Amino acid sequence: MSTNTRNDDLRSALVVGVIVAALTGIGTAISVPVGIATGLGAATTAIIMVALEVYRRLRSHAVEAMAAQLNASKQTEALGALYALLSPRAPLLPLGGWAASADLLTVLVDQVKRREPTLVVEASSGTSTVAIGYALQQRGHGRVVSLESSPEWAEETRRQVRAHGLEDVASVIDAPLRAYEIDGETWRWYDLEQVELDHPIDLLVIDGPPGTIQPLARFPAVPLLWDHLSSSVTIVADDGARPDEAEMVTRWTQVHPELSSTYLELEKGAFVLHRAPGDVSVDGRTPA
Repeated sequence: MSTNTRNDDLRSALVVGVIVAALTGIGTAISVPVGIATGLGAATTAIIMVALEVYRRLRSHAVEAMAAQLNASKQTEALGALYALLSPRAPLLPLGGWAASADLLTVLVDQVKRREPTLVVEASSGTSTVAIGYALQQRGHGRVVSLESSPEWAEETRRQVRAHGLEDVASVIDAPLRAYEIDGETWRWYDLEQVELDHPIDLLVIDGPPGTIQPLARFPAVPLLWDHLSSSVTIVADDGARPDEAEMVTRWTQVHPELSSTYLELEKGAFVLHRAPGDVSVDGRTPA
């Protein structure tokens, strides 16, 4: 409960108390029996409490509607900026929901333009693969490799890559989820058997696997790929507003204190982590 809501409840209780006391006092002053005066106060209290509850609910719905309208406006603005930045050769697939939101894609494009990665690895695939591919193609350097556990969606992303003419910079790898053991715990994550990494990963984008497969479903990304990360890697983790993602980032930074973390207030929240070169993590390994 917010501070404003608690203050409103206290004010409401005070107002009700004053009204009940006033009615009881008036009833006593005009010689109305105490029982009737008390009943009148109780009935009035009930009516006021119902009215206050209706008001609170209406106000809550109004706030939620305003927030949704503001977010829709922000996403529309981000989508317009995305089209201006990329000048796509074909329409982009619908964004939001299970797919990445427009505001996250603008962050990814900005990271590519500023960090100039040679290799981008993406956990999951979709319109984000296309957006990153365009940004790399415009630079004339680098490639993105996307890991996808769904064969159907992997093929759909490949169709999008072809439709946008990005085959030279973007590839989608069929990577079904398999079991890994990390520090004595069993995790399911993308099969890396078919993944050829001929360069350290400069930008790691984490938007999968789905959080429904197990708690902290995306945690294995950093432990499994740590030895492949460049000394100045940037990691972008989507869905940062979820508790699992916040705990996941906390675990990463505890093991690897050279990772600095920033939270972005996007539609679904996101964490951006940067690795400081030359440091040594708590497990004693020196960055690549």
